[in-house]
Amino acid sequence: MDDLDAVEPAGKIWDHWIVWNIPPEQQPIPEGWDPETAGARAGTNDFGERGYGGPSPSDREHTYRFRLFALETELGTDLDTEATAADLESAMDGHVLATATIEGTRGRIQPDRDPDPTRRSAPARRTRVRALPAAAVRARSPTERRESRARLRPRGGRARVRRRSDGVG
Repeated sequence: MDDLDAVEPAGKIWDHWIVWNIPPEQQPIPEGWDPETAGARAGTNDFGERGYGGPSPSDREHTYRFRLFALETELGTDLDTEATAADLESAMDGHVLATATIEGTRGRIQPDRDPDPTRRSAPARRTRVRALPAAAVRARSPTERRESRARLRPRGGRARVRRRSDGVG
């Protein structure tokens, strides 16, 4: 999970959670889920920690992106717990069969209204995503991926599809 709106305050897209080798039968991922006990691996987020660092925007509303990659292979042991998002993306290069992306927003945390402004909480609005059966996962063209993302709309929330300027994704 990353924060697309952290570029202005942090100077980069901020990585909150980096996990790989999630078993396909792990559906859904419950609150408090531990990747290591499930057979997955967790890398180091931009807080310098392993694990999930929830959203806590203090300047304005931020958009958070969850990306899921279906790979043709399990990633090897060359990625350790110090692996960053860049390390993971490099290791996945050439192995991606399909991707799924969902974005959500979290409003600015106001210390005078929040009982514990230091906490890293879950997003205010939650969206349930159903996993596709393995037979439904297939490689798709960039156009097909854009069209399917445009059709996604979370219940009770709003969805935004960000278009890259190069026309991909």
